[in-house]
Amino acid sequence: MPKKNQTIKCKWKSCDHVPCGKAMPHCPPHYCYERGKLSSRNWGHCNMKHLGNSPYHKKKCPEEWERFQSCLPNKSRKKLRTTVDVRTLHAKMPYIWRFLRLSTRKRMVELANMEVEKINIPFSLYGERIASKHKKRRATLRRRFKGI
Repeated sequence: MPKKNQTIKCKWKSCDHVPCGKAMPHCPPHYCYERGKLSSRNWGHCNMKHLGNSPYHKKKCPEEWERFQSCLPNKSRKKLRTTVDVRTLHAKMPYIWRFLRLSTRKRMVELANMEVEKINIPFSLYGERIASKHKKRRATLRRRFKGI
């Protein structure tokens, strides 16, 4: 959490320089992989305009844009290599499906058939650090989905 007079650095040179777990409002959303980080970037309300016209995201976008305008530029020059645009991944999913293990396919189908409330968990099963209040639930889910 930044101190009272400290300004957050959240502007990058280009959309390619945004790290996993962060967002710049005018960039399209991406899935990405970076060890120990979140698995998506540019996943804010303003970024969702690239996927469709949701009134909810349109309403929340101006607040997000105001916060972004008050940010300082980040001098990081690192570009991610393990990233893919959301639309590209969704378009290629039928072909990617052929490369997945049968057990992974089975789990994906099972997860897709579950209700959103059941699979929308506030943490990732693998990778990122989580709050202590979710540790027991995470351990249970990791055991259940061990074969993925």
